[in-house]
Amino acid sequence: LRAESFGRQQELIDGLMASGLLVRMRPDTKVAKQASLDLGEQFRDYFNDGRVLVPIHSVENAVVGYAGRFAADDTPTEPVSRLPAKYLLTPGFKKAGVLFNAGRASQLLKATVATDEFRTLYLVEGFFDALRLQCLGLAAVAVMGTSLSDAQKEILTSLLALPRGEG
Repeated sequence: LRAESFGRQQELIDGLMASGLLVRMRPDTKVAKQASLDLGEQFRDYFNDGRVLVPIHSVENAVVGYAGRFAADDTPTEPVSRLPAKYLLTPGFKKAGVLFNAGRASQLLKATVATDEFRTLYLVEGFFDALRLQCLGLAAVAVMGTSLSDAQKEILTSLLALPRGEG
């Protein structure tokens, strides 16, 4: 980033902030003042505590957010109330409107419909549950929690409503 021109730096920073991956530490800093400060003093990575990042895609496979999974080293020695949240989502991301892995599950379902195979879609709770099933060649989506929203029900219905022979 430092090798880029000032204009390109601003463009990249704006993009990273819009995607929720970068946080401004001094929100009241003016642009002219920014040029004289070290970028590390102005911004920090939103997932700055060593989290494993999982991109979240829409049904159309556009990235709509990220989930950061806290990667604890060992068994916690501190009380649970002092530990960081297990998952951290990008600011502004509404998980109730998305089923994790829906785009890839849709592709797998279309492939099974095209071959007249029995259609199975697994609905699971977490990101890694869905990814594990996908690695096994199974269509799976995750609700990213314990409840299924109305919007997620609609996505689920649309995934299962593929007519025979479409693909």
